[in-house]
Amino acid sequence: MTTLTVPEKDQKALSDDLDSDSEPCELPADVERFCVRNRLFGYLFAAKRLVRKYFELDDRQVQLQTDPETGEQWIALRAMARGTIEVILENEDKYTEEFGAEVPWPAAGKIRLVYDVS
Repeated sequence: MTTLTVPEKDQKALSDDLDSDSEPCELPADVERFCVRNRLFGYLFAAKRLVRKYFELDDRQVQLQTDPETGEQWIALRAMARGTIEVILENEDKYTEEFGAEVPWPAAGKIRLVYDVS
């Protein structure tokens, strides 16, 4: 794990994440660097909070992904969706609405939800 200085504007989001009921996430070094380059820490923690609200987030599944054709990169938050199709789609809609209200473009395009249904 790399030790990085969290930008001042993101310190409250980090503090809120560490104070949450769930265990804080130790981000992979490549995700940390991507967050620093793109000023995403606050947005990432907001996204994680929303994912935990509507899905089950496995912090070990916070990954940096790269499109092999374009080189575009983003952070993938991998979650588990449980329930009926109606409940899952309703939760996805709620997540998307809240995420869009809290995370502006272009940051929103650099943090993506990926979920499996069980």
